[in-house]
Amino acid sequence: MEWVIKKMLRPSPKTLKHNANHAHIERKLKLCPSCDMVWSIATGGHAARYTDMPTYGLKRIKCTICK
Repeated sequence: MEWVIKKMLRPSPKTLKHNANHAHIERKLKLCPSCDMVWSIATGGHAARYTDMPTYGLKRIKCTICK
């Protein structure tokens, strides 16, 4: 019976993976101060711009279109 209690007290690895993945996504997003749009570098190498994203806590870096 003790092994059940020990197993239930350990944190779930699913929540740790989710938090780490979410932090990785947030590091990719940036806010352009000149056009006020959230942007990131997409897989093809071009800048993807988002209009409906929250901007709180994002780094303020000019996007490649505004440079």
